[in-house]
Formats: sequence, structure tokens, C-alpha cells
Amino acid sequence: MKIKEVMIPDLTSVSADTPIKAVVKIMSQQRMVGLPVVDSDQNVIGIITESDITKANLPGYYKELQNPSFIPDFDQFSK
Repeated sequence: MKIKEVMIPDLTSVSADTPIKAVVKIMSQQRMVGLPVVDSDQNVIGIITESDITKANLPGYYKELQNPSFIPDFDQFSK
């Protein structure tokens, strides 16, 4: 089996000039965690992810999420 047999050929994409607000809206509406970024010829030039947006806009928050002490204690709910 090859990728072309299972891939989705008509994929939502954005340009490098798309405002972040629009990207977040597209991701939210389509329940996507990342989008390909394409040039004017529809060639993929990169990818934008939720993580990229969070790091760029909330660097302190993203750093805190990476801290092991931030991980909740799920055992507290099993009692």
C-alpha cells in the first residue's frame, strides 16, 4: 500500500501571510492540530501547529506546561 492510496488529497492549507487568528479559527472549526503552509503555487513550505502558536504567543505558559510538576495527579480521581 502506498501513501497516495490513503491520503486526503484536498487538504485545508494556509499561506505564510494568513493571520494567526484565522489559523486558530480554521484549526478549531475543523478540529485540526496543524495545517500545511503553502506558497502561491500551492507547494508546501512548512507546517503550523497548535504548539507553534502557543510557544509564540504564550511562551511562559508553554514553558510551564513542559514542567513535570504541572502534570496533574490523576490518582486522586480513582478513590
